[in-house]
Amino acid sequence: MLEVQYTPTARRDLHSIITYIAAVLDAPKAAADMRKQLSKSIERLAELPDSGRIETGISFQGLTVCSTLVKQYRVLYVVEEEALVVVRVIHTSQNIDEIELIRFPE
Repeated sequence: MLEVQYTPTARRDLHSIITYIAAVLDAPKAAADMRKQLSKSIERLAELPDSGRIETGISFQGLTVCSTLVKQYRVLYVVEEEALVVVRVIHTSQNIDEIELIRFPE
């Protein structure tokens, strides 16, 4: 099983998603459920990283970007030597060609 890592951008994405569901939609239980579903899906990817879909036309630091869907969210990730790196978590309504895949120094 690969170690799961998150870029700072992916951490902000997850925080924004959960905060939006809990506070703006006033649905704290749904926010907790979404957090659990995203976590389980990402853990599953760490066990089976090839189970995601290859995103053609985009890369992250020279690595192929893959994705998986969790309800209405797309988890974008790359596989490094011993790690699965979650790059972004975006809503499916967002145009994948227009998002930034930024990795800040940790």
